[in-house]
Amino acid sequence: MVAYLSTGAPPLGSRFCGDDTAFDLATLSCVPEFVCGNGVFEGDEDCEIDWSAGEVSDLGGTCVSEGFDAGDIGCGSGCSYDTAGCRFQTCGDGFLDPPEACDDGNLVDGDGCSTACAIEGCAALSFNGVDNYAAIPNSASLNPTGALSLFARVRTTNAIQQNRGVAGKWDGLGTPGTEQYVLFVQSGKMRFALRTNGGSQSEVEDPQTHADGSWHAFAATWDGATLKLYRDGQLVDSTAVTGSIVAHDSPFEIGQYAGNLGGNRFEGEIDDVHLWSAFLSQAQVQAYDTCGPTGAEANLLAYWKLNEGTGTSLADASGNGNTGELFASPTWVDTSAQSHCSCQ
Repeated sequence: MVAYLSTGAPPLGSRFCGDDTAFDLATLSCVPEFVCGNGVFEGDEDCEIDWSAGEVSDLGGTCVSEGFDAGDIGCGSGCSYDTAGCRFQTCGDGFLDPPEACDDGNLVDGDGCSTACAIEGCAALSFNGVDNYAAIPNSASLNPTGALSLFARVRTTNAIQQNRGVAGKWDGLGTPGTEQYVLFVQSGKMRFALRTNGGSQSEVEDPQTHADGSWHAFAATWDGATLKLYRDGQLVDSTAVTGSIVAHDSPFEIGQYAGNLGGNRFEGEIDDVHLWSAFLSQAQVQAYDTCGPTGAEANLLAYWKLNEGTGTSLADASGNGNTGELFASPTWVDTSAQSHCSCQ
């Protein structure tokens, strides 16, 4: 910002400056006089304060643009940014700033939030329905062709979601309706779609919405003849399906399906996803609703506990190496109150 003569005798030539100009010592000339607080952006002001209206305007600056990690930027009395409310990300300062999953204001382990600001105990992923999801690269173990079971825990309050993927694979043809196998929400109701050879696609659907803000466990099972869907251990739909599953090299996705074609990302929380090359009985479904797999079971193809509580990587507890990656920062949430957490 230019410097203006404000005290002492006026320099030679300053007497010729008009009412809206001031004498600039650097150039020894009259320049427009910029006034902080008049509500008008002028010169090199970062921000402007209209004292008469009590309003503050800025030029789009943020704490991040000024080199900090988070916080609230202000406008100082000299119309420069006031960064007193900005801060650097520091685990244990009581502010939840990315990439922290929690911050309880201390650096003590064993109180639910670790010294690394990761959730201790049970965790899950929260998806915003806009841009975040998880993906696992295709592998042979993610392409069962015979019997199949897919399990996921879900919590949401959005009762009008359309074609929002929870977990599964699609065959990459570019349109919904060409799923390989996938749990997804349609009109607020959980569905499972399975595509077998010959281009045939079959679906089962929960007749009730589940957008009540509570956790629900969904399991789809297929033995090569009958496709079934369970909610909280109870059978809600079934249909006859024969053939073999059509394999494809598409990734396994959590929180979206069909590559987000048409905005198919889920809004809500997802936990405890496991895939099997076996038909789970109702008794087994109910058992895994109570306690998840150990990871050593036969025919367990993949098991994402979603229990990391921090970071951008998802471990596969089945031992088959189907490691996942998070995209656009879904949020880690504490789910220690879930009953199955006592088993982990």
